[in-house]
Amino acid sequence: MMGGALIFSLLVALATITLFFGLWSLIRRSDPVGRRLTEYGAAAQSAQTAGGNANESRGLLANLAAQTERFDLTKQLDSQLSRAGMRLTVPEFIILSAGLGLLGLLLAAWRSGIVVGLILGAVLAYAPTVYLKMLINRTRRAFTHQLPDTLVLLVGALRAGYGLTQAFQTLAEQMPAPASAEFGRVLRAINLGVPVEQALHELVVRIGTDEVDLVVTAIVVQHQMGGNLAETLDLIGETIRDRIDIQREVMALTAEEQMTGYVLSALPTLLGLLLFLINPTFMKPLFAPGLVRILPISAAVMQILGFIVMRHMLKIEV
Repeated sequence: MMGGALIFSLLVALATITLFFGLWSLIRRSDPVGRRLTEYGAAAQSAQTAGGNANESRGLLANLAAQTERFDLTKQLDSQLSRAGMRLTVPEFIILSAGLGLLGLLLAAWRSGIVVGLILGAVLAYAPTVYLKMLINRTRRAFTHQLPDTLVLLVGALRAGYGLTQAFQTLAEQMPAPASAEFGRVLRAINLGVPVEQALHELVVRIGTDEVDLVVTAIVVQHQMGGNLAETLDLIGETIRDRIDIQREVMALTAEEQMTGYVLSALPTLLGLLLFLINPTFMKPLFAPGLVRILPISAAVMQILGFIVMRHMLKIEV
């Protein structure tokens, strides 16, 4: 009994240390030069110039990063962290997720059993990924809604006689975030020696919307072939503004159905929690050991699938 309590205490201590390490990585100040080189694909060149001394001074996070670079998911996660603007590396994000999952597993297993611990651990481990996707979607929506005004300012700068780089400088200085931050990154990439086409392509990858792809394609074609870029961007700005208006109208027309989907998805869970608080003895047999636990698990899975189906039914492409 004492040995089990000691092992459990050590595991809780390990999970707590891991969690605080992840939080420290989140709030600490990262190296701006290294972060900038990583964002614009210059990390490989800096690693080659470092020579063999880098292997000797490599720490825990660097070793973990070297091991995770072998997987394609690492590049995808690094791209998502960059798009969300989070000051975390891939190893730090993995450690933070693992620490939250382990902490949820231990606490829930201590109070409610291993099954509940596994469920809570999986939910907490996936929580940073959900938060990351929320940041990406929020940045994408905000940038898309700012795009018509951004194009108006860009067209005005070009008609005033500015070059393309000077026009990007104007956007970085006068537009609010996230447009100012994104075009500031494009401008810094150009100043670091990255070609204009590649810097704009990285902007498309970070934002990932058809509107940005259309604008960047027009800029790249006009930059290579020549032509009246201001007039082309003016027409694209009007098209994007009309498309955003249609999307807002669609959201207004489907708002009631979306709210109905949220209510139908949350109602069984909230009702079950309310019944558990009112009469715990009535709900405890549903979570008793044995095959009866398949019922709440199946209900949760079916609720999630139903919510996903309703979301896809209300997803209208414009």
